[in-house]
Amino acid sequence: MAQEPPEPPVLRFGARGLVVEFVPPKTAVNAAIYLHVEGGAKLYYCPAAKSFVADGASNKMPEVGRRKEKIIVDKGLGEGKVSATICYRAANEMGCGPESPHSNTCHLARPAKPCAPQVTPVGKDQVHVEFALPALSSKASVKVEEGEEGEKKTIYRVERPQRKRAELPGKGNSPYVVELQIPAGAKVGDTVRAESMPTRGTVLNMKLKQEHLSGVLVKGLSSPLNTCEEADEFGQGSLRLTLPASEVEYHISVAASNGIAWSGFGDATIVRLANHFPKAPCAPTLTEIGEDRVRVNFTRPPDVFFPAKMKVVMRVVPGGPVLYYNGDGGLICTTDANFNEKTCQLDSARVKSCVVGGLAPNTEYEVNVLSVNDVGEGPASAPTRFKTLPSDVEITGVQTQDERDEEAKKHAVDVDAADEPAAKRAKSES
Repeated sequence: MAQEPPEPPVLRFGARGLVVEFVPPKTAVNAAIYLHVEGGAKLYYCPAAKSFVADGASNKMPEVGRRKEKIIVDKGLGEGKVSATICYRAANEMGCGPESPHSNTCHLARPAKPCAPQVTPVGKDQVHVEFALPALSSKASVKVEEGEEGEKKTIYRVERPQRKRAELPGKGNSPYVVELQIPAGAKVGDTVRAESMPTRGTVLNMKLKQEHLSGVLVKGLSSPLNTCEEADEFGQGSLRLTLPASEVEYHISVAASNGIAWSGFGDATIVRLANHFPKAPCAPTLTEIGEDRVRVNFTRPPDVFFPAKMKVVMRVVPGGPVLYYNGDGGLICTTDANFNEKTCQLDSARVKSCVVGGLAPNTEYEVNVLSVNDVGEGPASAPTRFKTLPSDVEITGVQTQDERDEEAKKHAVDVDAADEPAAKRAKSES
C-alpha cells in the first residue's frame, strides 16, 4: 500500500530569515526540505550550512523529533516567490517517503533603505550611532563618507577591531589595562580572552560590552557589504565609531540586510565633531585684586548639547608658563606631577567665580577662561590683563635682621595711639 504524502510545511518570513515550520510523523527520524523558486529552480536544505543549496545529493538530512519543528534560514535566499515541500525518512527505511504538496507561497524581496541614523558625539573623537532597520531586517552595514556636500568624498566601511584595549578598575586611581582578543562575528555578551598590559602576564576571560565593539574605519566599501552590527527583534541597533578628525564633515548612512539581499544606503546624517565643542566664553571680569590674589568672575557660553564646565587659565606676562586654577585656590602647571585635569574643571552651573591665590606682588598677569564638555575643550576667551598690588613691605637686596626690623617699623601703625583722644595726643607731642 502506497504511503500518503505528508502535510506540507508552512512558510513565513520573519526578522531572522525564512521560517519553515512542520510537524513530523511519529515514525520520522530525518527530513528532506526543498525550496521551490519561481522559475523552476529547486534547492535543498543543508543543515551544516543552514542554508539552501543547489545540490543536495551529499547533504545530510536534519534530524527531527515528534514535536513541531522549525528551521530558520538567512543564507542562500534570493528575491522572488518561493514555496517548500518536505519528505521524511523512517528509522527502518533507507530512503525517504513521498514528497508533500507545496506549502503556501512566500514573496521574498530586498529590504527598503533604512532611515538616517541618530549620531551623538560621546568624546573628542568618537560618536555613538543608533540605527533603525526596515521591518524584518536583521543586519546593518555602516558607511562613512568624508567631505563637504558637492565635493568628492572619501568612503569608509566599518569593521570590528581584532584587538582592543580596555580599562578595568584597579587599585587607587590607576586603572588595570587589558587587551581584548575579539574574534570575527563577536557580539555583546560573548566571552573573550583578555591579556594584561603591558607585561602580558595575566590572562582573563571577559564578557564583551558595547564599548568593546567600537568600530574602526577602513577606506573603501567591501563587496558584499560588510556586516557590522546585528539589530534586535525590533530592528534597533547601535555601535560606536572613532572618527579620524574633529574638523572634517562626515556623512554616516546605513544599509540593511534581511537574509535575501542588501538594501541601498539610506539618507545620511552629517556630523562634524568640532561643531559640538563648547564656544569661546566672554573675557573674564576681575575684582578684589590684591597683592597675591584676584577674584575671577566668568559666565559659561551657551551650550545646547552638553552642560559645560569651566577652566581658569592664567599666564604670567610676558612669556611665562601656562598655569591652571586647580580648585583649591592655587595655581598649578601642566608639568607638575600633581596636575589633575579634572580638578581644574569648575561646575559652571553652580560656580560663577573663584579666588586665585599664590600670585606675586606687583606682577602683571593675563587670565583666560575656557569651557570643556563631553566632546572636548573649546577655544579660550579673550584675555583680561591685570597687575597685582605692590607689597607694603618691599625688601630688596640682602638685608640683616636688624635692617629688616627697621624697615618694618616704618610701615608699622601705632594702634594704641590711634585710640587716644586728640587732645591727649597733642599734649604728649608738645
